[in-house]
Amino acid sequence: MAMVSRLLVLSLFIMLVSLERDGKLAQRKGIVMAIEEDGKALCSSVNLAEFLPPPYGGLENMVCQPVWNSFLLRYSQTKDNVVTIILSTVYTSGWVGMGFSRDGKMINSSCMVGWITPGGQGKIKQYYVEGLTPSKIKPEKGELPLTSIPPIVYLQGATIYVAFQLKYPNRLKNQPILLAFATKYPHHHHLTVHDDKTTKLFDFSSGSFIS
Repeated sequence: MAMVSRLLVLSLFIMLVSLERDGKLAQRKGIVMAIEEDGKALCSSVNLAEFLPPPYGGLENMVCQPVWNSFLLRYSQTKDNVVTIILSTVYTSGWVGMGFSRDGKMINSSCMVGWITPGGQGKIKQYYVEGLTPSKIKPEKGELPLTSIPPIVYLQGATIYVAFQLKYPNRLKNQPILLAFATKYPHHHHLTVHDDKTTKLFDFSSGSFIS
């Protein structure tokens, strides 16, 4: 009888955890559907300078492009090949990330990942993907040529902004980018399994996708 009771309690706990996760995903999907209807309008209606510090809040010649679901990619590229990137998407919990890959695959890619802790603190780190399991995604490692400008993450309403700056030896052109999110928070800076992901081939010289 005691064994049955323990199994019942365990089953209820698993069900509640599943419902909580599904609820967060449903909440996120509802917001995503609303934002997807007019993604381009958000590019012009949001004044980044009101809440993001320089250089992120005052990009010159900024390109803004809806890239996937509610993800918006804002960036500028100078003649000195400095690329300033601001990735935004709807946020309820967990983490969001953008990766750079040589061949479009996750393995051997370098990613910038941001999240807001339950206590309201922003966290952003570079990760290197050595394999497809969470233990193989290494924090504080990666090959992205970050500048001395600190990367930041900021939550404005229901939108999270992940911003960072890169310096390349040559102009950034055709680049496979990885986009992903999870509703579960990282555990001691180790990423949880993503809920969804995609890969896009993006031309940073023209601000468009490559079919």
